[in-house]
Amino acid sequence: MRKFAAGELWEDAVEWIEANVYDWTTVREYNGVFDFTNARKLVLEEYQKEILRVVLTPTSCEESGTHLVVCGKCLPCQEDRVGQFPYSFVLWSQPKKQGKTQIAAAVAAWWACKVEAPNLIYSIASKQGP
Repeated sequence: MRKFAAGELWEDAVEWIEANVYDWTTVREYNGVFDFTNARKLVLEEYQKEILRVVLTPTSCEESGTHLVVCGKCLPCQEDRVGQFPYSFVLWSQPKKQGKTQIAAAVAAWWACKVEAPNLIYSIASKQGP
């Protein structure tokens, strides 16, 4: 994963997603052409924002260098982890029709725009039953 330099400006992933990603349910399609005229931007639920901020915010060390801050929570400092994302693998599971695919697409769009290559995202889904 890309390591971010200390002091580098980091745009909040949640803010970027809500400013740049459309809610697919509000985009109309006419003969294979998508109409964004009346489309609305995606608005994430609070629990989704909290999870995304935890997994998509690079870690940082406090001035003392003794604490690792992950989304406002202090952990013992691990110098080799500073500037990296706290997780290299994220599994998001919740009931059907709760927006998992929309969130995966939004994160993929953010990642493609904001994280330097090499970057790779897998979005894997499986449907069981009717």
